[in-house]
Amino acid sequence: GVLSGDCALALATVGAWGRYQRDSSANVGCGLTWIGRVFAFRPGGFATKSDSGTLCTSLIRDVVNLHLFEMEEDGFLQRAYETSLEATSDQECAATTGAGASDASSDNASRSLSLQDTGGLFIVFYAAVGITICMAFFAK
Repeated sequence: GVLSGDCALALATVGAWGRYQRDSSANVGCGLTWIGRVFAFRPGGFATKSDSGTLCTSLIRDVVNLHLFEMEEDGFLQRAYETSLEATSDQECAATTGAGASDASSDNASRSLSLQDTGGLFIVFYAAVGITICMAFFAK
């Protein structure tokens, strides 16, 4: 790997970079640096692939995307990401360019998540479980 000198660079996801940068075993003495730019940003996930219209997953995908967009606009996703990094990091390196850069003046970065912040996830989860149970019960 990069740390052992076998290669000069590594490609990683933005999330992986954030974790590696703050992990003292992977980034000894804050020696890893972000060079370049994000060359392909692809948000999304396999769980909401759309179908041909027979299973209504395109509706689910659209609803999930709407809520994710609203959470992005509100800044919640960035706050949650920073909170997650802070909870799992064991070192703090100086701010760098690229994905590792953080705004030191941001008051929201240190705010912990409350039940109200995550409550919507539980509501959607339990609604999906309830619908699934009903569909399984009535399918028999």
